Amino acid sequence: MKMAPVTNIYLATGLRILAVMLLYTLCRVGFLAFNWELFPDTEVAELVAIFLGGLTFDLSAVFYTNLIFVLMNLAPLQVRHHRVYQGVAGTIFFVTNGLGLAANCVDFAYFRFTLHRTTASVLDEFSGQGNMVGLVARFAIDYWYVTLCFAALVVLLAFLYTRVRVSDSPRLLRGPLYYGVSSLILVAGVFFLLVGMRGGFFGKFNRPINPTNAAEYVDKPEHVAAVLNTPFTMIRTIDKEPFPEVEYFSQDELETIYDPVRPRRQPLTERRLNVVVFILESFSREHFGSLNVDLEGGAYEGFTPFLDSLGKESLVFANAYANGHKSIEALPSVTAGIPSLIEPFISSHHYSNRFESLASLLHERGYRSAFFHGAPNGSMGFGAFAKMAGFDSFFGMNEYGNDADYDGYWGIWDEEYFLYLADELNGFEQPFFATVFSLSSHSPSILPERYEGKFRKGSKKILQCVQYTDYAMKQFFAKASQMPWYQDTLFVITADHTAPPYHKAYKSMHGRFSVPIMLFRPGDTKLRGVDEQVAQQIDILPTVMRYLGFDGELFAFGNDLLDPTADRFAVFDRGNQLALVKGDHILLSKGTQISGLYAYREDPRLQHDILAEQPELGDSMERYLQAVVQQYNNRMVRNQIACPCGETDGALAEDN
Repeated sequence: MKMAPVTNIYLATGLRILAVMLLYTLCRVGFLAFNWELFPDTEVAELVAIFLGGLTFDLSAVFYTNLIFVLMNLAPLQVRHHRVYQGVAGTIFFVTNGLGLAANCVDFAYFRFTLHRTTASVLDEFSGQGNMVGLVARFAIDYWYVTLCFAALVVLLAFLYTRVRVSDSPRLLRGPLYYGVSSLILVAGVFFLLVGMRGGFFGKFNRPINPTNAAEYVDKPEHVAAVLNTPFTMIRTIDKEPFPEVEYFSQDELETIYDPVRPRRQPLTERRLNVVVFILESFSREHFGSLNVDLEGGAYEGFTPFLDSLGKESLVFANAYANGHKSIEALPSVTAGIPSLIEPFISSHHYSNRFESLASLLHERGYRSAFFHGAPNGSMGFGAFAKMAGFDSFFGMNEYGNDADYDGYWGIWDEEYFLYLADELNGFEQPFFATVFSLSSHSPSILPERYEGKFRKGSKKILQCVQYTDYAMKQFFAKASQMPWYQDTLFVITADHTAPPYHKAYKSMHGRFSVPIMLFRPGDTKLRGVDEQVAQQIDILPTVMRYLGFDGELFAFGNDLLDPTADRFAVFDRGNQLALVKGDHILLSKGTQISGLYAYREDPRLQHDILAEQPELGDSMERYLQAVVQQYNNRMVRNQIACPCGETDGALAEDN
């Protein structure tokens, strides 16, 4: 029998990794073949995009699973050439890659039941099973064709692995030179391993890829699962806490306390208006002089003079809260009405759940939708989420096309980008929906040179940048107000999260989540005044849809802020502490234990716990919080966070 050719250990390692990559591609073929009916009308160009995009995620998974094997072969040790050493490395190679191939093969059959790639939550689901071996055997028998595919892949892996042999000693280098060169190769190898596992090179814009990044490679959300591979989704969710199903109440009782399925209702009078949502980076309620008239003994000016003036012509929700504390958590909250509890939705086990957003709901009704963010494309995963949420277009730094306006850190300066936004919107066919995420009010808190010394200094460096973005908003509205679409546009202004506080009143749990929410439509006197009731980011979706006259059944964790009968509340999670704001009180909970009840309007620093004084109020708020958690967790686990009627039921009322 002809022996496999002997080769250099580095070439042999590389060829074996390429062999695994080939098998992952074959797994993608199998995944699509066994589930083809779930990917209807997929065209050849879309298949090409799926397979090309999949290479990034395959390489990440293959580098993760083969980390030990590769490092063993890159170690600057002569013993690595020894037959026993190579035998151990080979055993590790077959075990880790066998598990990876098995995981991929499981989704040949399991995907049709879950409609998403298997995540690490499956380990928790089956960890309590006493007959795990029996369950695996039953699966192997019931899905014998999957078992045959797995066996064929393992045989092919063994065949390809043995096509090359590692030489039993270094051939070219000896002595100190061997160790020096080998050490340099190890350093280079580790660097490329890290790049591959991350899904790209290091940089302030490039975070390690997660499953939602797969949306960047395809146009249809249903194709995301085909771009991914199961080992990758399991690895990237292994440190994510799964949402546990809970049962505090029966289903009937639960729906009487809190039900996110909003029934049909009569349409409002406003109709097919344009909608522009501004998400301002790190803007806090604390920054607004108009919302803090009693601060500093009534002498506080704030740092948002334009937005304060615009607020006089707007409906301002003065007691509004963010549903998360990171930028990436704001996108689901603001555009899709999904709060961030336990884990951020888009990095959780349930990232692929079907959900509705303002973009998808309005797209179905003839709207053009676009997401604007002046950072380099791919930054923060915003583009990936925009695709998953159904936005038609994404406008990033690439589309802006003028690097002269780059701030040197994050992206295009807000003023230039907002003026660009106005010009782009002016070219859109109406009605349109646009979301714009600002970026200049972010660390390292720098200003364009022409504005150095122009803005008032505060106790925090970021406050000059807040004033700059406020000024950029003024420039946008001055330009947009001269455009034909302006009068027929609803503007929503909020923030992604708060900035570090500088007054004691904002250093408490509720202060750290207090953000602005404003509704402005030129000439609409109904959208005027200050609303002191509780509001939150997840209220924006139902509020906008009802304002536009959408009368169908609607799924929304939040409330319509224009509905006087709405049971208003806010919920947010900070680490291991959950907060419910309702009426004049805030309830804090750690796990299943209530940790405090406070009258936050009278006690903004949350120093006086009144739980013992008002146990009935505490019990009532605890029940409501439990109902919210039960609806949220269970619907996430069951993939029920969209209205079944959302695609076809309900319509925007016709113009009068």
